[in-house]
Amino acid sequence: MIHLTRCAAVELGKDRIRVNCICPGGINTPLLHKHIPGGEEVTRQFLGTIRPIPKAGTGDDIAGMALYLASNDAEWVSGTAMVVDGGFVARGSQLGQQSLFDVPPKWSGPSFEKD
Repeated sequence: MIHLTRCAAVELGKDRIRVNCICPGGINTPLLHKHIPGGEEVTRQFLGTIRPIPKAGTGDDIAGMALYLASNDAEWVSGTAMVVDGGFVARGSQLGQQSLFDVPPKWSGPSFEKD
């Protein structure tokens, strides 16, 4: 997705079309917490402990980046992968033994799943 974003930004820049992608970190949404024992609250607490910014990400955090990229304030931003994860990627993999994901084998991922 990042390579496609960059290629499209180069190709479409001459037409003043900006192309960016948002790379969200673990966001506390039903897609994530419906498979976690303890649900939303347990997921919120865990996500808040594994990031340099000590809070769980929400859909509003991702929406804020989307609004910025769609605004005139971002008219000079193109070809960028915007990581919105509370500093998780910057921190690296220093989680130790913590694990949240005791995912049932039937779990298949994306939001096209039926509840």
